[in-house]
Amino acid sequence: MILLLMVAVGFLLGILSGGSFSGFSEARFRYIPLLLAGGLIQVIIFTEYIGSEPVVRSMAPYLYVGALTAGLVAIYLNRHIFGMKLVFVGAFLNLIVITINGGSMPARESSLRTAGTLEHVQNQHAQHEAGVAVQWPQLTIADDDTRLAFLGDIIAIPSGFPAANVVSIGDVLISAGAIIAVVWVMHLRPANAKSDQKLVEA
Repeated sequence: MILLLMVAVGFLLGILSGGSFSGFSEARFRYIPLLLAGGLIQVIIFTEYIGSEPVVRSMAPYLYVGALTAGLVAIYLNRHIFGMKLVFVGAFLNLIVITINGGSMPARESSLRTAGTLEHVQNQHAQHEAGVAVQWPQLTIADDDTRLAFLGDIIAIPSGFPAANVVSIGDVLISAGAIIAVVWVMHLRPANAKSDQKLVEA
């Protein structure tokens, strides 16, 4: 949700700064199906009716890490897009902390409370621990056993604000990189337009 909002911000800034959607035809994006596949796997895992299936739930930690890895590879292969290197760093940090903590992103309890999502996360974990058929928990509440907790979801967007949630340092880098990439792409010009401009200047 946050990423989609930041992409929308990128579109707005691109338009306001004189950019055009035609730039996307010049960007030479690569391996987009790999990125979409990673996103689709996450949707499957964290959708209640599908993710709560025993087979999906038992494989969810591995599927989640695999989906994030696929997305990371796709981002790396598009590093020629200005801003994507920043997205890569953010995605890499998220992958590290999720992998090292068993396939869930650790979140600071106080941040969850500020964002108004603490009760939801607590209920989901209580159901999961009780064996109730719920999807794999995307977030876990950080405790003394959490590793690299500072890379988890420690930043709160307070309840009452648009897209109230908890985000990580990696999410911030991904969002910033996404805005930069969208604006940069929207200012790309077709090769023939560049040639015409050089002729005019000559």
